[in-house]
Amino acid sequence: MKSRSSLHRNFFRRADIRCLVPDLKLLLTVLTIGCDSNAGAYLPGGLGDDSGLEATALAGGMNDLEKRGLIVRDNTTGEIFLSHFFRDNTFSNPARRINARDDFERVESTVLRQKIVDAVGKNPDCGLTAADLAPSFQLNQSHPVQAKQSEAKVSKAKRSEAASPAPASPSPVSREREPKLYGVIVADEKDRQGAEELAQKFGAETVEATAAHFPKPWLSMVRKALSASIHVSRQEALEANNDRVVAELMSEFRADKAAVPG
Repeated sequence: MKSRSSLHRNFFRRADIRCLVPDLKLLLTVLTIGCDSNAGAYLPGGLGDDSGLEATALAGGMNDLEKRGLIVRDNTTGEIFLSHFFRDNTFSNPARRINARDDFERVESTVLRQKIVDAVGKNPDCGLTAADLAPSFQLNQSHPVQAKQSEAKVSKAKRSEAASPAPASPSPVSREREPKLYGVIVADEKDRQGAEELAQKFGAETVEATAAHFPKPWLSMVRKALSASIHVSRQEALEANNDRVVAELMSEFRADKAAVPG
């Protein structure tokens, strides 16, 4: 997953962004900078805190950006896809392409997966092809060249499979049964370390209970949910402390007033 994001110098000079009102420019910037995926699709969190927008303005802003085609949302999974991601990012070396494939596999929404494949096909200068992301993914027929290449690879694979003996037993690892730690999907050693850190910080039982709320409990989702819950807990504690201080001051005020002769 990405550790940093950046904007092109001409980002705000593009016609479809220049025409946005300030709140929409701010929200789109927050979504772009906050994207932690090399595939451009992720589960956003903390948008209200990062943008400073109230809940009503935030919801309206997300709807406006979607209507303008700047983002695509899947309300079932909560994930979004930045429509211009592959216009703004290039994958010129094998390591970058592997990162993009790994993050593509983490996208839960099949709708957004197809949007990613479509966007890659429309931006050949990004350095990726649909085969780089997921060779077995069913390509949209609107890209006949990629579809024909994929069909040829599948046909070749089937011929090779027919010529070789069947394996003794199926692979124990599959997409439907990902390895987990504390209820969190751990796709690699980095995910495993992240899950260990969450367990140390919040407690193993809390992490497992939080992960159980997600159909696909990826590390980033669970981490954001836990961070949001601790923020709420701190806010509630602060409000409770404020109430206690006010009550003590009022008590002292009443005592002082009673001590003064009338």
